[in-house]
Amino acid sequence: MNLPVGTKTFCHFGKNVYFCSVKMKETLFVLFLAAALTAIGQDAGHYQSRASQGDKGAQYNLGLCYGNGWGVEVDYAKAVHWYTQAAKQGHAKAQLNLGYCYDRGRGVARNLATAAYWYTQAALQGIVQAQYNIGTCYFNGDGVAQDYRQAAYWYDKAAAAGDEKAVANLGYCYNALMDYPAAAYWYAQAANRGYAEAQYNLGACYKEGKGLEQDWQQAAYWYQKAARQGVAQAQYSLGYCYYYGEGVNQDYAEAVYWFSAAAEQGLPEAQYSLGLCYRQGDGVDQDEDEALYWLKKAAEQGVVPAKEVLKKIKNTKR
Repeated sequence: MNLPVGTKTFCHFGKNVYFCSVKMKETLFVLFLAAALTAIGQDAGHYQSRASQGDKGAQYNLGLCYGNGWGVEVDYAKAVHWYTQAAKQGHAKAQLNLGYCYDRGRGVARNLATAAYWYTQAALQGIVQAQYNIGTCYFNGDGVAQDYRQAAYWYDKAAAAGDEKAVANLGYCYNALMDYPAAAYWYAQAANRGYAEAQYNLGACYKEGKGLEQDWQQAAYWYQKAARQGVAQAQYSLGYCYYYGEGVNQDYAEAVYWFSAAAEQGLPEAQYSLGLCYRQGDGVDQDEDEALYWLKKAAEQGVVPAKEVLKKIKNTKR
């Protein structure tokens, strides 16, 4: 959301306070804040007059004031009222914000269909965030019939305008449409921009040979990228690569490291694999207590092989 026009001068002033003592910075900040709030309060009254006369820009800005408590008490219902007035007159950003209010149930009863309608109106006017949002509505079936092609259509528009989240989500769309080469392409675009989930998905494409030629070395490379960013499934998959020597030199200790990272995040297959490593002494000292701990964790989450191993251990102790 944009700040109301009247506050921009003060915000610009605030951004240029660089070479001051800490005490001076604190003093200037207080002065800046007081001046900004005074200006906002004046603007809210100014917008009220113009908004009542049908000025859609003022209606939008007054909605922002009520939605954020700028110069007035926060009142989401009043924000919705003024966004609606502006949106009906075709104000694109008001349409986006009104869609968000209906999406979240903020100041109005939640209504995903109405949210999707307003997102669409704003998206048609080129508002990138609205294009992303309506793409997400189509992907999830929120307020509209689920339609992966429509989701891809809107994500593509947002991606072309520079929205990096849309780039990442295009891969999911094409994967759902079973267009695996396109999915791999978009996963790669997002992975190269540092998106962890896309890095994991690209690794999975290389592992499975979906949309591109199977390549375990590339799979391990992208799993490692994602694993270092904390993606549990990537950590487990990288552990698998090290355990079986797929795309990397076999290294049980490294496998245990990554199984542990994923297991600590609650991933059941990693907990099972880590339990087996402790039981067999693969990459770690044999430790029956640790083995039982992780196998039970996995079994509690429904991992059938873990239950079978625990049953076998119990029977051998009789």
